[in-house]
This record gives sequence, structure tokens and C-alpha cells, in this order.
Amino acid sequence: MDVPKILYSFKIWMFRGQFRLTKRRSVDPQRLCLFVVRVYAKAWIEASFSVQAPRLDLELIKALGTYDKIDPESETSRCRKMSSHLWYVSEELVGLSLPFDSDVSCETKNAMVTAYDERI
Repeated sequence: MDVPKILYSFKIWMFRGQFRLTKRRSVDPQRLCLFVVRVYAKAWIEASFSVQAPRLDLELIKALGTYDKIDPESETSRCRKMSSHLWYVSEELVGLSLPFDSDVSCETKNAMVTAYDERI
């Protein structure tokens, strides 16, 4: 998703009362704006935190999964697109990155170590 398209959609939606739009042209920008505000903006802002990336990507997938209640038509394409970017997230990578993530509680980290020890 590119920033110019997002900004263009916000402008169309904000000034929709000043010019005539077809039904399709008025619904699409609104759907995109709602998606950006409810899901995408948080993920985009947090994208630069490399240590937290695996956890944040999984949280984004979870948010996309619940977004289908708001906009059922677009959910499958967004989840499919995001899933194609998760090729690097493996069980081992998440396990290695979470100990360095300051937002993960010590209890969760201890539970992960215990679960890992039980697997071995």
C-alpha cells in the first residue's frame, strides 16, 4: 500500500461533499480510509522496530483476521497479501526475537522457555 494512494483516498473522502462521485468512487476511498485508520497506521508506525517485527507482524495478521467483521469483502485479499510477506517468520525466529522484545512480559518469556524445555 503506497502513501500517495492513502493520501489521495483521504482527500477524496474528506471533500466528498464538494463534488459529485459515483457510488463506487465514494465507497472505495471510505473503505481504504477506515482500513488505514483502524489497522494499517499502527503497523506502519511500528514497522521500524526490528526487534519487535515478528510479534508485530503476528499482531497485524490477527488484526486483519478480525477486520473481516468490519469489511468482509476486502479481508481475504489483505490477509493473503500480508501472508505472502511472512515467509521469514518461523517458530525459531519468533523464539529468538521475543526475549529481546521489551513489550513481552517476563511471565510470557518464562512460559516460552518452559515450553521449549518440555519439547526437547
